Amino acid sequence: MRLPRLSESVRDALLVAVAAALVSGCFLLFMTSRAPLPPDPDYSGYYGPLAHSLLEGKGYRYASGEAALVYPPGYSLILAGLFTLTSPMGVGEAAARGIFNVLCGMGIAVLLLFIGKSLFGRRVALIGTLVWSTYPLYVWLVRIPNTELPFMVLFFTAVFLVLRSILRNSALELPALAAGVLIGVGSLIRPFALLMSLPFLPMLWYSSQRRSVGKRLIPCGLLLLGNLLAVLPWEAWVYKESGLLIPLSTNGRTAMLDGLALDTRPDLPGQVLPIPAEVRTLLQDILERSDELDSPAAIGGHLLSELSSKPGAVMKLLILKAARAMYATDSQRHERPVALFQIPYCLLALFGASLAWKAGTHGRRFLGLLVPLVVYSWGMTIVVLSIVRYMLPVLGLLAILVGLSLSALMDRVFPRVGGSRFERGPAF
Repeated sequence: MRLPRLSESVRDALLVAVAAALVSGCFLLFMTSRAPLPPDPDYSGYYGPLAHSLLEGKGYRYASGEAALVYPPGYSLILAGLFTLTSPMGVGEAAARGIFNVLCGMGIAVLLLFIGKSLFGRRVALIGTLVWSTYPLYVWLVRIPNTELPFMVLFFTAVFLVLRSILRNSALELPALAAGVLIGVGSLIRPFALLMSLPFLPMLWYSSQRRSVGKRLIPCGLLLLGNLLAVLPWEAWVYKESGLLIPLSTNGRTAMLDGLALDTRPDLPGQVLPIPAEVRTLLQDILERSDELDSPAAIGGHLLSELSSKPGAVMKLLILKAARAMYATDSQRHERPVALFQIPYCLLALFGASLAWKAGTHGRRFLGLLVPLVVYSWGMTIVVLSIVRYMLPVLGLLAILVGLSLSALMDRVFPRVGGSRFERGPAF
């Protein structure tokens, strides 16, 4: 009996999924045996204990019984479900998390393939997905408990649904609603995505120039409605428990202060960009007054007042944080090697953006969605802890542009090899 022949799309999806699993899985096994990681403070102090609280039927609460409001419950719910599935099999929690991260990486690779193939064709999509599957920051992330990978599965699915409908010129209402729900659920995993529906709105608005204003508003409204519906149960529970209306979490003040708590030693080893003396003075002054700055609004107000009296120092701080968002780490270690591979990656992405613009409507529509997403992610990373890990979701989408650049360079070096880099595949 002959097995049915798999379609090209299915073969490609299996190829990139297996490749992503091999790269991340081998790295995970190698590093686990060679260099065990110290406990992650967010996991050991928050996500892990709350996952066990959920498993024990105590709800989303600390051991004291107090409602947990620092982060929304998305990742702890994932962990609770994961441990429920794997514990009867005798799989330890660390191994379960590693397997889950690898599976998320496989899903991300397949989604990137579909997005890239619908925009620029099979070869660009395969190259871009291969670049991402071997991207050091992504591979390193597989090793640790993190919220980025499950969030990226939801986020890339939302991007794929919206782009597919736009590229097909099909109805946007259901995809917009679904994308809103996905982004809302994603924000319960990573509150960083609190306003991530907003960058989708310009592309939804301009995707159908011939529609009336009212018809353009419908998919935009459905996107926001889906987002609201996803987060409403959490917000209702928080209000019931505390009487507070919060922007998904109560961690905003801490996140902003963390972003201002740089190690300001001038002789700090491995610095990529030195911290100017006036910026060090500004940061030290803010940290000394941190007890007075009891809310994000208070921190923002203080920076605005400093901007009027010390505009040079504040502007240098913002520029420094904007640059650090592309290479910095939480520990401020290994930043030079990160910067060294980020520079060619970002340059290739910029070159790919120029090629995408020249490629026509599909490329320009992709950029019309990608640019607002990059601006949003970059802006949020500047506001809070300015580390490259927070930029990973949009850096993943940039891999498609890197694939486009590498495909163009291959055409120049080997002009008779492969098809046109702008040959688009089906929009699935």
